[in-house]
Amino acid sequence: MVMTFTGQNIRKLTGQKSMSFLLESCSVNNLTGSGEFGFSDQGSNTIKFRFEQGNIYDFDNVNVSSYIEGEEFKISGDISETSYSYKIDDKIIAEGITKSNFELKEFFINTTSCDISTYLKIYADETSYSISTPASIQAGDSFNVTINNSSSDSTIYIFAASLDTVSATEFSIGSFTAPLAVNSNSSNSLTLTNSSSLVSNSTSVEAVLTLHTNIGTIEKNFSIQVAKAPLITTTNSLSLVSETDTSTGKEFLYKFTSSVFKMDYMSISNTGHLSQTSTVSLEYVSGDIGTFYEVLGVNITNGGSNYVTPEVLFGAQTSPDTTATGTASATNGVIDGVTITNTGNIYGGVPTVTFSDAANHGTSATGVASTLSYDKTFTNCFDMGVEASEEPVINFLSQGLTLDEGDATYPYSTFGKGMYKQTQPITLTETSDLYYIKIVYTDKNDYHPISVKLKVESAYADSATGRTIEEQTINITETV
Repeated sequence: MVMTFTGQNIRKLTGQKSMSFLLESCSVNNLTGSGEFGFSDQGSNTIKFRFEQGNIYDFDNVNVSSYIEGEEFKISGDISETSYSYKIDDKIIAEGITKSNFELKEFFINTTSCDISTYLKIYADETSYSISTPASIQAGDSFNVTINNSSSDSTIYIFAASLDTVSATEFSIGSFTAPLAVNSNSSNSLTLTNSSSLVSNSTSVEAVLTLHTNIGTIEKNFSIQVAKAPLITTTNSLSLVSETDTSTGKEFLYKFTSSVFKMDYMSISNTGHLSQTSTVSLEYVSGDIGTFYEVLGVNITNGGSNYVTPEVLFGAQTSPDTTATGTASATNGVIDGVTITNTGNIYGGVPTVTFSDAANHGTSATGVASTLSYDKTFTNCFDMGVEASEEPVINFLSQGLTLDEGDATYPYSTFGKGMYKQTQPITLTETSDLYYIKIVYTDKNDYHPISVKLKVESAYADSATGRTIEEQTINITETV
């Protein structure tokens, strides 16, 4: 078919170094204009015929023939890596003329103030290629359509890609920057995404992909097995096994179990139990952390006088703190000692000491409480261990598995760390699907409640709840 070219017209080629061409039924409609036909490497290397004012100039800019406005002529030729030959109207004009060695990456027909009409044919060795797709995918997956170019000296350019109407209901083509180049002895790919809504577990889908390229239109028919996405069913459970009072506090034993099962609709060999990985932590939630005081005695700084029935009073505390109590003794009306009957526990400071006399005779006795203080912290109240055994070694503190704090604010800058957490997750398999967590609480006898939270964070979420974290809150409440 004769085509008419006006202006700038450039088309990509495969980049081969040898090819043949034919401009058949060629004519130029205006002698005052000019035109050109040729090949280039998209750089500085170009070979071309030039048509100007009735004259034809060849690749070396030699005037080799002429033409008449509107009358047809024919030019054919062969280009190799190092030479070229051509005929005009089937007459040999040049043969074996030396040329530089470069890849023919594009051809062009350009005109100025004229039109060129011709039936253009370009021949080259066939470009060897193949197109591959996966045999099977999961519903909703994206996958690659791979174009393999096995030619040694040609590049395939993909300008556009499309699916037929039926295929487009099952797949969509990912965006790419055109032209997509597939170099010689190399490969490149397009991404397709499946959009199937499967009723059955697996089905075969036929598709037709059309690629518009510099070597023509390529049509790829492929069949692909589309399977439902794997179904993973997980059951996670964290439960209290026992709570025991000890001589120093309490012990809590928990059990974590997990079962993860994968149903793979694509491959039965991939169906079965999966390993669950999880990480155990214990963190401070609430409660008083700080320094507590017990009253051991009173240092008399002034025994006063005239005491008949002396009494000693310590600064009162609010619940759940206990106010210290004691019995004062006097000799000749002068207070000379205090016997502590309850050491009390006072959060935040040393209590005041005052003296009174039931007979209202005593005056001016003073004293200062002597105390024993201790810090109540997360780490000196709690420790834990994790093992498959029902008697885990209590060793998180000794291993240094501590962090500053968990979800709740904790005064770690003053009273140390407020959280334990494993650095290496535990893996549960089909044959070993549980482990035990033992938490030890050491009583500080201060009667202040404290709460901590046990967490097990897992890779696979529980199917019923959607949670990846199973947790239990431990509340320590003591009465006076």
